[in-house]
Amino acid sequence: MTDETQGDRYAKARADLRDTAKWFAAALAGLGAVLAGGLSFGILPDLGEKHLGLGIVFGAVVVVAILAAVMTMQELLFPKAFSRDRLKQASVQTMLNPYLDELLPSDIGSLEDLWAKYENADSEQETARFRAILSKVTSFAAYLTLQNQVRKANRIILVLFVVVCVCVASLAYLQGLAKRESGQSYVSLRFAPGKDWQDLAAALSRACPASDPISAEGLADKPFEGWWTVRVKQPEACAGAQFSVPAAIVMPGK
Repeated sequence: MTDETQGDRYAKARADLRDTAKWFAAALAGLGAVLAGGLSFGILPDLGEKHLGLGIVFGAVVVVAILAAVMTMQELLFPKAFSRDRLKQASVQTMLNPYLDELLPSDIGSLEDLWAKYENADSEQETARFRAILSKVTSFAAYLTLQNQVRKANRIILVLFVVVCVCVASLAYLQGLAKRESGQSYVSLRFAPGKDWQDLAAALSRACPASDPISAEGLADKPFEGWWTVRVKQPEACAGAQFSVPAAIVMPGK
């Protein structure tokens, strides 16, 4: 006997659950299409060579998670056979035990008692009665089984949703990094320090007035041997300014 037969009193309840799962799966498929399109055309092209590999990994995880969610819901959409013999399974009996007082008539104390009376019925009338009770219990067991599957699917989808959110946030972060790095790339310009660097010295004097020597920190032999890369600490007007100078004008030490 299948769980979808004429007169099945819980068939509508199961159909409603599957209908909810159907719309849930459709929403997930739409979300997957939007995210996949956004990843392909919105984020990945902005990552550049440095971040593209990691971005592809995050994007692949997003797509796989969406597909896994859709497949999880798809498993619930199609009616499956639920035979009467499954009532003998321990897991099904455990699931049904809290409801047996409502499902079984007063002269039947348990599922084992129901099976025994069904198999040892003395007349067709008794056989028909016990068969109808078994059908009712089987129908309800099929409903509970589907309900538990939906709850399990919801938990799985919640985990996948968190994974997708983390991956999309990571992709957005990588996109921001890539854009900041691209904004700091070198551009063509004309550098005119004046004869013997006089214009540069005058501009530095105006922008960063200070006593001699200036408080700073630096890296030796950067960007090449015999030079220092200097970062100004004081005065505040130009704190953080960084430039490279010949070692001859640098005095290492406090």
